[in-house]
Amino acid sequence: MKKNIRMIKKLRDSNEGMVGIVVAVLIIGLFVTIITSIQTIYVPIWMEQKEAEHMEDIANQFSMLKYAIDTQLITEKAIPISTSIKLGSKEMPFFSSSRSFGSLDILSDQFSLSVCSDTNTYSYSFGTIKYSSKNSYFLDQSYIYEGGAIIMDQIKGNIMAICPSFSVELDPYTYEINISCNIANISRVKEKTSVSGYGTYPLKTEFSNSLPPVIITGVNNLTINTKYPNAWENFFNRTITESEDLEYGIHFSISKNSNSLKVDFFAGNVWDKPNLIISLYNINAQVGPGWV
Repeated sequence: MKKNIRMIKKLRDSNEGMVGIVVAVLIIGLFVTIITSIQTIYVPIWMEQKEAEHMEDIANQFSMLKYAIDTQLITEKAIPISTSIKLGSKEMPFFSSSRSFGSLDILSDQFSLSVCSDTNTYSYSFGTIKYSSKNSYFLDQSYIYEGGAIIMDQIKGNIMAICPSFSVELDPYTYEINISCNIANISRVKEKTSVSGYGTYPLKTEFSNSLPPVIITGVNNLTINTKYPNAWENFFNRTITESEDLEYGIHFSISKNSNSLKVDFFAGNVWDKPNLIISLYNINAQVGPGWV
């Protein structure tokens, strides 16, 4: 009898030990399942949101960049202004994730304008500033300062986030059309023209000089060479048609291809071809600390 009792106790102790092991395994399995679910489902969502917020920060920082350059064009004072650009974002702590990177470049001769009048042809070339993202989760985007505009470009197309200084006026008495624009040429300073990574870097701009306004009468057409013709087409179409009841197909027309845009102007029974007034400015720019 006592022997049977001892055997029962041993079996009970053995079962209790097995239960403890099973419970431990289940807890570990549950923990692994939770961590795996967080890693595979929630971390990509969190990181995508983080990179999307970073793209919003870039949009705001390029807005500040345009404000800084516009201020320098108005004051025409050679005072350097720094705009901070955050290239990327860090990975999440405690989880496996990838950080995002970006690059900031000052590019020469990326944007050009050609104007053809009844008597002459005028050509101008301009430098630009471009940020490009290297995201791991969110859609890659680029922000470009070009011809006084801020353009957002992505694989699905490009739009004009901030419009340049451009106005169209139709004199109601003489029916004379006057088009005015201010364009800043971005000039690179020495070798400080690009940077890449995920940190925050200053982009410094400084007013260099301005040229006397160029007045072109009897404009037949203007042609823009750009990598973002869709953004400029939408801008011109919207801006001109909203200015003093100028109509597409009557006063002007727009044609484009993959890397250029052409705006043709027509004379009518009452109105003549427009006058174009171009104000040109030179802005020195560099990336990174210090000033060359």
